[in-house]
Amino acid sequence: MPEGSKPIRAQVGDVVRIPISTDEYVHGQVLDIWNRLYLVAVFRAVTSSPHDAMASGIDLAAYVFDALIRNGGWPIVASLPRAPFQSPWFLTHLGELGTVLLATMDDTSERIVSVAESQSYDNKWFEYAMVLQMAAEAAHGHREWMPEFDRHRQLASQLESSHPG
Repeated sequence: MPEGSKPIRAQVGDVVRIPISTDEYVHGQVLDIWNRLYLVAVFRAVTSSPHDAMASGIDLAAYVFDALIRNGGWPIVASLPRAPFQSPWFLTHLGELGTVLLATMDDTSERIVSVAESQSYDNKWFEYAMVLQMAAEAAHGHREWMPEFDRHRQLASQLESSHPG
């Protein structure tokens, strides 16, 4: 970032360009902001318009810090109505009689589920934006897929699925 310039502050609905190789990129959109963490959905389409990318569906997602947006590494290319999504659920703790409590990232909603049902949910987590970019690179064959990237696909699946409860 040039000296004296102000950092870029992304807003809900902002669409960013995420490089995945020297000549390809994907788009991501800020779906939510919670405590300086940005819920970013990365769309399936490669090197397309923001509208076409959003129509292609969510491939990966994560709550990330905003450093790559602030410093211009993920330039904001549009501000559009956010893609439809369901707030993700996370494991919070074991309840009584073999139950588990799920909650949204901001803890405004909670739900009790069976231990068996809880197997498809993860603990609350967040990531450096570069790790989400690396997952996008791997998803498109530009680096090796690592098991740590699976949670990005799992969260994306949750965003596109129906909300439990």
